[in-house]
Amino acid sequence: MNPRFVKQTERGFFLCAQPHSHKPGAGGQAELARNVTLQNNLNDINTAEAEVYADLELQLANAETEYNNAIAQAEASNDFALAESLYQEKVRVQQELVNQQMQQYQMDLQNRQLAFQQQQAEIANQQWQQQFDYNSQQDAKSNLAAWGEISLQYGKMPSQEMLDAMGMSADYAQSLIASMQAAAAEDSRLKYQSSNSSSSQSKNMYQYLHDQGVTTYEDAYMMLLGQGYSNTEAENLAGYYVDMLGDGKFGGGGDEEKNNDNPLASIPAYILNNLSRLEDTANATNKILTAISGYVNSGAITEDQARELGRKYGLEL
Repeated sequence: MNPRFVKQTERGFFLCAQPHSHKPGAGGQAELARNVTLQNNLNDINTAEAEVYADLELQLANAETEYNNAIAQAEASNDFALAESLYQEKVRVQQELVNQQMQQYQMDLQNRQLAFQQQQAEIANQQWQQQFDYNSQQDAKSNLAAWGEISLQYGKMPSQEMLDAMGMSADYAQSLIASMQAAAAEDSRLKYQSSNSSSSQSKNMYQYLHDQGVTTYEDAYMMLLGQGYSNTEAENLAGYYVDMLGDGKFGGGGDEEKNNDNPLASIPAYILNNLSRLEDTANATNKILTAISGYVNSGAITEDQARELGRKYGLEL
Protein backbone atom coordinates (compact mmCIF):
# COMPACT_ATOMS: atom_id res chain seq x y z
CA MET A 1 0.00 0.00 0.00
CA ASN A 2 1.27 3.44 -0.87
CA PRO A 3 2.42 5.13 2.40
CA ARG A 4 1.10 8.47 1.17
CA PHE A 5 -2.35 6.96 0.71
CA VAL A 6 -2.21 5.49 4.23
CA LYS A 7 -1.07 8.84 5.60
CA GLN A 8 -3.76 10.82 3.81
CA THR A 9 -6.49 8.37 4.85
CA GLU A 10 -5.45 8.51 8.49
CA ARG A 11 -5.21 12.28 8.35
CA GLY A 12 -8.68 12.56 6.91
CA PHE A 13 -10.11 10.32 9.63
CA PHE A 14 -8.25 12.24 12.32
CA LEU A 15 -9.57 15.56 11.12
CA CYS A 16 -13.11 14.25 10.75
CA ALA A 17 -12.93 12.88 14.29
CA GLN A 18 -12.18 16.31 15.80
CA PRO A 19 -14.99 17.74 17.96
CA HIS A 20 -17.04 20.54 16.44
CA SER A 21 -19.14 22.89 18.50
CA HIS A 22 -22.27 24.68 17.42
CA LYS A 23 -23.27 25.53 20.99
CA PRO A 24 -24.08 29.19 21.68
CA GLY A 25 -22.57 31.18 24.49
CA ALA A 26 -19.18 31.41 26.11
CA GLY A 27 -18.82 27.62 26.48
CA GLY A 28 -19.36 26.99 22.76
CA GLN A 29 -17.07 29.86 21.81
CA ALA A 30 -14.33 28.53 24.08
CA GLU A 31 -14.59 25.08 22.52
CA LEU A 32 -14.59 26.57 19.04
CA ALA A 33 -11.45 28.53 19.92
CA ARG A 34 -9.75 25.36 21.13
CA ASN A 35 -10.66 23.59 17.91
CA VAL A 36 -9.27 26.46 15.85
CA THR A 37 -6.02 26.33 17.84
CA LEU A 38 -5.77 22.59 17.36
CA GLN A 39 -6.49 22.93 13.64
CA ASN A 40 -3.76 25.56 13.31
CA ASN A 41 -1.30 23.26 15.08
CA LEU A 42 -2.26 20.43 12.76
CA ASN A 43 -1.87 22.68 9.73
CA ASP A 44 1.66 23.52 10.85
CA ILE A 45 2.39 19.82 11.24
CA ASN A 46 0.86 19.09 7.85
CA THR A 47 2.98 21.76 6.16
CA ALA A 48 6.16 20.29 7.62
CA GLU A 49 5.00 16.81 6.66
CA ALA A 50 4.26 17.85 3.12
CA GLU A 51 7.76 19.21 2.66
CA VAL A 52 9.34 16.01 4.01
CA TYR A 53 7.12 13.77 1.89
CA ALA A 54 7.75 15.87 -1.19
CA ASP A 55 11.50 15.53 -0.69
CA LEU A 56 11.19 11.76 -0.23
CA GLU A 57 9.02 11.49 -3.33
CA LEU A 58 11.58 13.46 -5.32
CA GLN A 59 14.40 11.23 -4.10
CA LEU A 60 12.38 8.15 -5.01
CA ALA A 61 11.59 9.48 -8.49
CA ASN A 62 15.21 10.50 -9.15
CA ALA A 63 16.48 7.12 -7.95
CA GLU A 64 13.94 5.38 -10.21
CA THR A 65 15.10 7.38 -13.25
CA GLU A 66 18.80 7.05 -12.55
CA TYR A 67 18.70 3.32 -11.92
CA ASN A 68 16.44 2.63 -14.90
CA ASN A 69 18.85 4.51 -17.19
CA ALA A 70 21.85 2.69 -15.77
CA ILE A 71 20.13 -0.68 -16.15
CA ALA A 72 19.17 0.13 -19.74
CA GLN A 73 22.78 1.00 -20.61
CA ALA A 74 24.08 -2.20 -18.99
CA GLU A 75 21.57 -4.30 -20.91
CA ALA A 76 22.48 -2.49 -24.14
CA SER A 77 26.10 -3.42 -23.49
CA ASN A 78 25.05 -7.02 -22.82
CA ASP A 79 26.36 -6.64 -19.27
CA PHE A 80 23.51 -8.48 -17.68
CA ALA A 81 25.37 -9.03 -14.43
CA LEU A 82 25.70 -5.27 -13.98
CA ALA A 83 22.09 -4.78 -14.96
CA GLU A 84 21.03 -7.31 -12.32
CA SER A 85 23.26 -5.66 -9.73
CA LEU A 86 21.84 -2.24 -10.54
CA TYR A 87 18.31 -3.57 -10.30
CA GLN A 88 18.99 -5.03 -6.84
CA GLU A 89 20.51 -1.72 -5.75
CA LYS A 90 17.49 0.11 -7.12
CA VAL A 91 15.15 -2.13 -5.07
CA ARG A 92 17.26 -1.56 -1.94
CA VAL A 93 17.25 2.23 -2.37
CA GLN A 94 13.50 2.29 -3.05
CA GLN A 95 12.86 0.15 0.03
CA GLU A 96 15.01 2.46 2.12
CA LEU A 97 13.08 5.51 0.88
CA VAL A 98 9.77 3.73 1.57
CA ASN A 99 10.99 2.90 5.09
CA GLN A 100 11.82 6.57 5.60
CA GLN A 101 8.29 7.46 4.50
CA MET A 102 6.82 4.95 6.96
CA GLN A 103 8.98 6.30 9.80
CA GLN A 104 7.89 9.81 8.91
CA TYR A 105 4.28 8.64 8.90
CA GLN A 106 4.69 7.17 12.40
CA MET A 107 6.23 10.41 13.66
CA ASP A 108 3.41 12.43 12.11
CA LEU A 109 0.82 10.19 13.72
CA GLN A 110 2.47 10.58 17.11
CA ASN A 111 2.55 14.35 16.70
CA ARG A 112 -1.15 14.43 15.87
CA GLN A 113 -1.98 12.17 18.80
CA LEU A 114 0.06 14.38 21.12
CA ALA A 115 -1.71 17.51 19.86
CA PHE A 116 -5.09 15.85 20.39
CA GLN A 117 -4.15 14.66 23.89
CA GLN A 118 -2.98 18.14 24.80
CA GLN A 119 -6.28 19.59 23.67
CA GLN A 120 -8.22 16.97 25.64
CA ALA A 121 -6.13 17.73 28.73
CA GLU A 122 -6.88 21.44 28.35
CA ILE A 123 -10.60 20.67 28.01
CA ALA A 124 -10.52 18.43 31.10
CA ASN A 125 -8.66 21.07 33.11
CA GLN A 126 -11.13 23.75 32.10
CA GLN A 127 -14.10 21.54 32.90
CA TRP A 128 -12.59 20.72 36.30
CA GLN A 129 -12.04 24.42 37.00
CA GLN A 130 -15.60 25.23 35.97
CA GLN A 131 -16.94 22.50 38.27
CA PHE A 132 -14.70 23.69 41.11
CA ASP A 133 -15.87 27.28 40.67
CA TYR A 134 -19.49 26.15 40.59
CA ASN A 135 -19.09 24.06 43.75
CA SER A 136 -17.36 26.95 45.50
CA GLN A 137 -20.21 29.27 44.58
CA GLN A 138 -22.76 26.75 45.85
CA ASP A 139 -20.84 26.29 49.13
CA ALA A 140 -20.69 30.04 49.65
CA LYS A 141 -24.41 30.31 48.91
CA SER A 142 -25.22 27.51 51.38
CA ASN A 143 -23.13 29.17 54.09
CA LEU A 144 -24.85 32.52 53.56
CA ALA A 145 -28.25 30.83 53.70
CA ALA A 146 -27.30 29.04 56.94
CA TRP A 147 -26.14 32.30 58.58
CA GLY A 148 -29.36 33.92 57.41
CA GLU A 149 -31.41 31.20 59.13
CA ILE A 150 -29.43 31.70 62.36
CA SER A 151 -29.98 35.46 62.19
CA LEU A 152 -33.73 34.94 61.86
CA GLN A 153 -33.77 32.54 64.81
CA TYR A 154 -32.26 35.29 66.97
CA GLY A 155 -34.68 37.88 65.63
CA LYS A 156 -32.06 39.67 63.52
CA MET A 157 -32.57 40.85 59.96
CA PRO A 158 -30.22 38.93 57.60
CA SER A 159 -28.04 40.86 55.16
CA GLN A 160 -29.15 41.23 51.57
CA GLU A 161 -26.59 38.60 50.48
CA MET A 162 -28.05 36.17 53.02
CA LEU A 163 -31.59 36.92 51.88
CA ASP A 164 -30.59 36.34 48.25
CA ALA A 165 -29.00 33.00 49.17
CA MET A 166 -32.15 32.02 51.07
CA GLY A 167 -34.40 33.15 48.21
CA MET A 168 -36.30 35.37 50.64
CA SER A 169 -37.44 38.98 50.40
CA ALA A 170 -36.71 41.53 53.12
CA ASP A 171 -40.45 42.08 53.70
CA TYR A 172 -41.05 38.38 54.28
CA ALA A 173 -38.06 38.13 56.63
CA GLN A 174 -39.37 41.10 58.60
CA SER A 175 -42.79 39.45 58.90
CA LEU A 176 -41.14 36.28 60.26
CA ILE A 177 -39.23 38.30 62.85
CA ALA A 178 -42.41 40.09 63.89
CA SER A 179 -44.22 36.75 64.23
CA MET A 180 -41.43 35.29 66.37
CA GLN A 181 -41.37 38.36 68.60
CA ALA A 182 -45.15 38.14 69.08
CA ALA A 183 -44.86 34.41 69.88
CA ALA A 184 -42.08 35.11 72.40
CA ALA A 185 -44.18 37.80 74.09
CA GLU A 186 -47.14 35.43 74.36
CA ASP A 187 -44.90 32.70 75.78
CA SER A 188 -43.57 35.10 78.40
CA ARG A 189 -47.11 36.09 79.36
CA LEU A 190 -48.16 32.46 79.77
CA LYS A 191 -45.06 31.67 81.85
CA TYR A 192 -45.80 34.66 84.08
CA GLN A 193 -49.36 33.48 84.59
CA SER A 194 -48.14 29.95 85.32
CA SER A 195 -45.60 31.29 87.82
CA ASN A 196 -48.26 33.27 89.64
CA SER A 197 -50.53 30.24 89.63
CA SER A 198 -47.76 28.04 91.04
CA SER A 199 -47.01 30.61 93.74
CA SER A 200 -50.67 30.77 94.71
CA GLN A 201 -50.87 26.99 94.70
CA SER A 202 -47.83 26.77 97.01
CA LYS A 203 -49.36 29.24 99.44
CA ASN A 204 -52.58 27.23 99.47
CA MET A 205 -50.56 24.07 100.11
CA TYR A 206 -48.85 25.65 103.13
CA GLN A 207 -52.26 26.49 104.57
CA TYR A 208 -53.45 22.96 103.79
CA LEU A 209 -50.49 21.48 105.69
CA HIS A 210 -51.19 23.74 108.64
CA ASP A 211 -54.88 22.88 108.59
CA GLN A 212 -53.93 19.18 108.64
CA GLY A 213 -51.94 19.75 111.82
CA VAL A 214 -48.53 19.07 110.24
CA THR A 215 -45.75 20.33 112.52
CA THR A 216 -42.58 18.50 111.38
CA TYR A 217 -40.48 18.53 108.27
CA GLU A 218 -40.84 14.79 107.79
CA ASP A 219 -44.63 14.87 107.93
CA ALA A 220 -44.77 17.82 105.56
CA TYR A 221 -42.36 16.11 103.15
CA MET A 222 -44.39 12.87 103.07
CA MET A 223 -47.69 14.68 102.62
CA LEU A 224 -46.29 16.77 99.76
CA LEU A 225 -45.09 13.62 98.02
CA GLY A 226 -48.59 12.27 98.38
CA GLN A 227 -49.91 15.41 96.67
CA GLY A 228 -47.80 14.65 93.57
CA TYR A 229 -44.80 16.89 94.17
CA SER A 230 -41.35 15.68 93.14
CA ASN A 231 -38.68 14.85 95.73
CA THR A 232 -36.90 18.19 95.20
CA GLU A 233 -40.15 20.16 95.28
CA ALA A 234 -41.32 18.34 98.41
CA GLU A 235 -37.99 18.97 100.18
CA ASN A 236 -38.03 22.68 99.39
CA LEU A 237 -41.70 23.21 100.20
CA ALA A 238 -41.45 21.23 103.44
CA GLY A 239 -38.45 23.31 104.49
CA TYR A 240 -40.26 26.56 103.73
CA TYR A 241 -43.34 25.34 105.57
CA VAL A 242 -41.40 24.50 108.73
CA ASP A 243 -39.69 27.92 108.53
CA MET A 244 -43.09 29.57 108.27
CA LEU A 245 -44.25 27.62 111.33
CA GLY A 246 -41.20 28.80 113.25
CA ASP A 247 -41.76 32.42 112.17
CA GLY A 248 -45.38 32.31 113.34
CA LYS A 249 -46.79 32.91 109.89
CA PHE A 250 -49.90 30.95 110.74
CA GLY A 251 -50.60 32.83 113.99
CA GLY A 252 -50.74 31.27 117.44
CA GLY A 253 -48.85 33.87 119.48
CA GLY A 254 -46.75 31.36 121.41
CA ASP A 255 -43.96 31.04 118.91
CA GLU A 256 -41.91 33.95 120.18
CA GLU A 257 -41.70 32.44 123.68
CA LYS A 258 -40.91 29.13 122.12
CA ASN A 259 -38.10 30.68 120.10
CA ASN A 260 -36.63 32.30 123.21
CA ASP A 261 -36.63 28.96 125.02
CA ASN A 262 -35.03 27.14 122.07
CA PRO A 263 -31.77 28.73 120.79
CA LEU A 264 -31.97 26.60 117.62
CA ALA A 265 -35.40 27.93 116.67
CA SER A 266 -33.91 30.77 114.62
CA ILE A 267 -31.99 28.33 112.41
CA PRO A 268 -33.83 27.47 109.15
CA ALA A 269 -35.63 24.17 109.42
CA TYR A 270 -34.15 22.74 106.23
CA ILE A 271 -30.64 23.10 107.75
CA LEU A 272 -31.69 21.31 110.91
CA ASN A 273 -33.31 18.56 108.86
CA ASN A 274 -30.28 18.15 106.62
CA LEU A 275 -27.96 17.88 109.63
CA SER A 276 -30.36 15.44 111.28
CA ARG A 277 -30.18 13.14 108.26
CA LEU A 278 -26.37 13.19 108.43
CA GLU A 279 -26.42 11.72 111.95
CA ASP A 280 -27.14 8.24 110.63
CA THR A 281 -24.39 8.23 108.01
CA ALA A 282 -20.76 7.07 108.12
CA ASN A 283 -18.29 9.70 109.43
CA ALA A 284 -21.29 11.70 110.61
CA THR A 285 -19.23 14.07 112.79
CA ASN A 286 -16.97 15.18 109.95
CA LYS A 287 -19.90 15.53 107.56
CA ILE A 288 -21.89 17.63 110.05
CA LEU A 289 -18.87 19.83 110.76
CA THR A 290 -18.28 20.34 107.03
CA ALA A 291 -21.96 21.12 106.43
CA ILE A 292 -22.09 23.70 109.25
CA SER A 293 -18.96 25.40 107.93
CA GLY A 294 -20.53 25.50 104.48
CA TYR A 295 -23.71 27.13 105.83
CA VAL A 296 -21.62 29.78 107.61
CA ASN A 297 -19.51 30.50 104.54
CA SER A 298 -22.60 30.80 102.34
CA GLY A 299 -24.29 33.16 104.81
CA ALA A 300 -27.17 30.79 105.52
CA ILE A 301 -26.45 30.97 109.28
CA THR A 302 -24.42 33.23 111.58
CA GLU A 303 -21.40 32.19 113.59
CA ASP A 304 -23.48 32.29 116.77
CA GLN A 305 -25.98 29.91 115.18
CA ALA A 306 -23.11 27.70 114.10
CA ARG A 307 -21.84 27.52 117.69
CA GLU A 308 -25.33 26.56 118.86
CA LEU A 309 -25.32 23.75 116.29
CA GLY A 310 -21.85 22.75 117.47
CA ARG A 311 -23.07 22.44 121.05
CA LYS A 312 -26.01 20.35 119.82
CA TYR A 313 -23.68 17.86 118.12
CA GLY A 314 -20.81 18.10 120.62
CA LEU A 315 -18.52 20.03 118.28
CA GLU A 316 -16.19 22.90 119.10
CA LEU A 317 -16.54 25.70 116.55
